[in-house]
Amino acid sequence: MYSVISVDRLNLAEHLKFFEQLGVDGISRDPVWRMRASTQAAAEAAARSESSPEEGVGSGPADSGAAGPGFSPATPSAPGGSLRILTMLREEIGPACTRCKLHALGRRQVVFGVGNPDADLMFVGEAPGADEDLQGEPFVGRAGQLLTKIIEAIGLRREQVYIANIIKCRPPGNRNPEPDEVEQ
Repeated sequence: MYSVISVDRLNLAEHLKFFEQLGVDGISRDPVWRMRASTQAAAEAAARSESSPEEGVGSGPADSGAAGPGFSPATPSAPGGSLRILTMLREEIGPACTRCKLHALGRRQVVFGVGNPDADLMFVGEAPGADEDLQGEPFVGRAGQLLTKIIEAIGLRREQVYIANIIKCRPPGNRNPEPDEVEQ
């Protein structure tokens, strides 16, 4: 017979797997994260309720990449929605981010992702290296040159994929990111 704790763990594991299958990217106890998520959901609901049938999906210019009326600026599925979200995140974090200790450990700049934010293919590295810290772009050193060759070998260009790192600042001596740095 299962104890209450083991049954609860099994139920929790099943719930988490269910949410993962639905496409939920993460669940956090962080109140700031929850506030952003609820604010985004409220903005999306308001945008949907304010749009008339003529202003709905597909009413914007077909190939301009700009969102048409009725789209919330934080709706990733809207044309250009991912770009807006990344732009808002970049503005929120800023070029002088101090969220983790890396800002005081010798990094020169914050290294954001590059490429097509709506790409079907994304490459995620661990952390920026020395070359990336100097140039402000991920994967520009030796590993980046190899990545570019790999991308070209599959018939794409760097501009057609999205390239980023788990953390946005170079750890000293190119060491592995620490858990608290990844969390921030």
